[in-house]
Amino acid sequence: MPFVFLDIDGVLNSKESFHKKFIETGTCLNTSEHVSNVLVEHLNTLIDKTNASIVISSAWRLCFDITKIKKVLEASGFRHNDKIVGCTPLLRFSCFRGLEIQTWMESHGVHKHEIVILDDNSDMVHLMDRLVQTDFNIGLTKKNVKEAISLLNRKRV
Repeated sequence: MPFVFLDIDGVLNSKESFHKKFIETGTCLNTSEHVSNVLVEHLNTLIDKTNASIVISSAWRLCFDITKIKKVLEASGFRHNDKIVGCTPLLRFSCFRGLEIQTWMESHGVHKHEIVILDDNSDMVHLMDRLVQTDFNIGLTKKNVKEAISLLNRKRV
């Protein structure tokens, strides 16, 4: 079964989406609760095409429970809340998100070839070859989605 490890800031929101929302509303945004409908639709496409489950690896997991995260995503058009299966653990001994992802994978019997990581950071250590790195300025693109699909469709060598 494929899994997407999902960061939110810089993936489902971006500098561009914050600016657009500010222009539309004329008010500052609470960045911790903003996701872009356009970027969420790109995530919908990825899940539609791969049937992957989602594990939240975003720092949002430290501030919000999974129910709150699902509500924010759903309000922005996410159609696959049933595919969100959990969150990565917070490891006190490491500042590398890749190690948190690895810990979750080991505890769930998931192999490296079954995952893709969507994140705008690159602290994935030994999982760098599974990272589809987004740009905080623009977030998740159609090109990123194609790359993620390709990674998930590759057969184990």
